[in-house]
Amino acid sequence: MTVLPSRIIFGALWRLWLLAPNQWRLRVYRKLKGWDRYSEKLGWSTWRLPFGLVLKFTRRQHPQIEVSNIHFVRDHTSIPVPTVRDSIFDSAEGTGLIVMDWIDGETLCKWLDRHTETPLEVTDCINALLNPSSHDKIDHAAIMEKYHQYAHFKTDLSTAGLLLDDMRNALLELRSVQSESSAICGLGGRPLPSARCSDQRHTLPPSQDVNSFHEKLLAMALRGPCESRRPRIMQLAEPVFRKHHRVCFTHTDLNSLNIMVRNGRLVGIIDWEYAGWYPEYWEYTALSYVVDNNQPELTFWGAVGIFSGKYEQELALEKALWACTGVDVVYPGTRPEFYLDQP
Repeated sequence: MTVLPSRIIFGALWRLWLLAPNQWRLRVYRKLKGWDRYSEKLGWSTWRLPFGLVLKFTRRQHPQIEVSNIHFVRDHTSIPVPTVRDSIFDSAEGTGLIVMDWIDGETLCKWLDRHTETPLEVTDCINALLNPSSHDKIDHAAIMEKYHQYAHFKTDLSTAGLLLDDMRNALLELRSVQSESSAICGLGGRPLPSARCSDQRHTLPPSQDVNSFHEKLLAMALRGPCESRRPRIMQLAEPVFRKHHRVCFTHTDLNSLNIMVRNGRLVGIIDWEYAGWYPEYWEYTALSYVVDNNQPELTFWGAVGIFSGKYEQELALEKALWACTGVDVVYPGTRPEFYLDQP
């Protein structure tokens, strides 16, 4: 008798499992999540489960949003993305979950750590901040001053040629996907999740085109106390708004924890819940937001190189808008050194 391959058996059993009512499956997933013997917490919303699975909880969004984004990328590109096995929305609690296959590898964050030489003084500063002894009084200002004095990281990318090629090709491929309209929105014309919005839903309504999207961003920023920054904002906006920007499908959260690496190759890009159709520069400015001043990541993305020198005016405008909108707002006068408060 021929023995069926284990993956075929697993697939058949899983199809039977999906016939069970949603509430039954929800109960089992939550039970597995809570059993340390069977699960491992990976982050604030994700757990590794038995049988090579990952469980992810969603709070502000219907899980189908990320699921449809993953399916769209899988159908239109060769970018490695998770295989979705199940998704359930719990309308009673307003939360959802997604069950996906585990991607075997390490995060780009860990990969960069292994390829970066960290000065001993920096390690000492990090340890002092993270593991203060109970009898010591921590001088945070002095520690941070020392940290910035010695924070000159050396990242070795001499063996990263294939990984850089993989990342470069993945982004170029994603950015080549054609939109059926000029709208700035999620798939199917959905609103876009955004930290720019201070309302409870944290979503931006769809925009007809790039121009109306820009107008929406300005309207959110230039109100209340930040209205005084209008001359400076418009000065930054003028050269950006003159340009023609293509509409590209954009991940928007390419931090180093969302990129999976194995044997020096890209094996997965995860966390697609914020993806959507954005102006072509948005991937770069969003990446600049999450990378901030992380030198190893800046070195890596500089070596990937597809954005180098293309969108600096757009980044200057975005930095100004970040400081006027949503969770990152810095009101005039609260930080005198902040450059937008200057004439």
